[in-house]
Amino acid sequence: MPDFTKIGFFHFGSGDQSDPVGSLRASLLEASRTARLDESLVVLPEAFNIKNGYLKGRFDPSISWSSLKAISLEFKVGLVAGLIVRWRRWSSWRYSCSYLIDGDVCKRLSCKMSDDRLGHYTASPNRDSPCLHRGVFIGSLICMDATGINENYPNERHNALLGRFNSSEATRKVLCVPAHFTEYDTLGVAKHWSSLVPIVIANSYAHQPSVIRISTDETSCITGFQNSVCTAPFPEMP
Repeated sequence: MPDFTKIGFFHFGSGDQSDPVGSLRASLLEASRTARLDESLVVLPEAFNIKNGYLKGRFDPSISWSSLKAISLEFKVGLVAGLIVRWRRWSSWRYSCSYLIDGDVCKRLSCKMSDDRLGHYTASPNRDSPCLHRGVFIGSLICMDATGINENYPNERHNALLGRFNSSEATRKVLCVPAHFTEYDTLGVAKHWSSLVPIVIANSYAHQPSVIRISTDETSCITGFQNSVCTAPFPEMP
């Protein structure tokens, strides 16, 4: 497969979040009318298989890897999706994880360690697994896990992840953040990471934007009650 040449997000801002996959497909279709989407890596919000909104919605097992694989194949895009998953088939515990989905590829990138106390998942131990895929070194943190970054004194988890980024010889790198940020300033979160690694935040809340932060001077944001797919050319790191 060709290398990814674009990064992007799906901003899920609509008040009607009853059909996440259908809403994603409609937004990809709309975006494809004005721009090529093939060779794009698109980040989806946190817990994308919670229907009817993250705060009060319910887990829908029909929104799974297979349904997102079909979207990936139809539009020839890679996806980084936040999903609620059972850790074992027989277990009642669920975790909030992010997955790289690209055709037949389904790879877990991260599990959420912070507990937002809404009861959708159990906080996980550190399971960060960044990877090189289609010419891009891809890492992920979910929502609150991406906050609190200190460039001079990163915490143990952030420092370990940055070490993986720094040791990769890939010229294209990105931190993908599936999110439902309501109180945190998403642009502020992205700015704290900007000098360290390009970052994409895909948000599912109308009042906080989804963000592509490439460098100090290059930022793309979308906020509001619309659903929208936004992409930007992939930056190459020195």
